[in-house]
This record gives sequence, structure tokens and C-alpha cells, in this order.
Amino acid sequence: MSSKNCLSTGWSVARSQKNDASILMAKTIGAQIRKLRHKAGYSQERLADDLGVHRTQIGFVERGENTTSIYTLALIAKRLGIKASELLRMVGY
Repeated sequence: MSSKNCLSTGWSVARSQKNDASILMAKTIGAQIRKLRHKAGYSQERLADDLGVHRTQIGFVERGENTTSIYTLALIAKRLGIKASELLRMVGY
């Protein structure tokens, strides 16, 4: 195997592992957001309306199907009565 192939293969593995970690993180954070939303008595639609985003965005975030900006994460956390840093600590990040 040429060194060029080794490098490109290593890159693919590293990128794949990063993607796996990113997906796990998104799903973990999303599940915690869903828990907190239920505890606060919010529907996805009401939370989305309060934040000025579409309801489907909240669903995507909660299922870990979509990442969100730090800004939106902070808005979600604030609406649910916590700081974004507390939300991340709750899920081990």
C-alpha cells in the first residue's frame, strides 16, 4: 500500500470516528432537551414559537438528526430554565 493510500485511509477513519462522536453528542444533547422540555410542560410547537424557529427544527435537534448553533442551544436552554453550560454538563460534555 502506498503512503498516499495509508494517509487517505487514516483520514477516512478519523473523519468517520469524528462523525460518530458528533452524532452521539447530538443524540445525547437532544434527548436531554426533550426531557427538560417535557418537565417544563412545553410542546415542541410552543418551544419553537417562543424561540422563533420552526417546530421541525426542535424535533430534529431532539432526535439528534440535526446539530444546532451555540446561539440556538443557549436560547433553548434559557427557555427551559437552565444555562447552556449546565445542559452540556448534564450530558457529560
